Amino acid sequence: MIVRITTIAVPKTQLLEYYEYIENNLVPRYTNSPGLSSIQLLKREFVAYDEITTISSWDSEEAMNAFLETKPFDRTPFEFAGIEFEPRLYHVLMSKIRDAPC
Repeated sequence: MIVRITTIAVPKTQLLEYYEYIENNLVPRYTNSPGLSSIQLLKREFVAYDEITTISSWDSEEAMNAFLETKPFDRTPFEFAGIEFEPRLYHVLMSKIRDAPC
């Protein structure tokens, strides 16, 4: 399994608009991609920005690369004055998920 972590710091004034873009455009692109195991969006307040981190898990590096070749991030309908950080890739050595109660 491969995990890809991306982070962008978005001005608080654009957070709602950016979140709507993610929810309506990016998340469906991720979830419709073969090989996606999971996706998580995290938010952390950071001075005048909100840091949005996306953690996606993939069955293989090939599946992740096939998704990235579709250029899912080049279709932004408007510009954000955000600060993007370099994506990071990790090979999962171990993963445990607690059983959810019924």
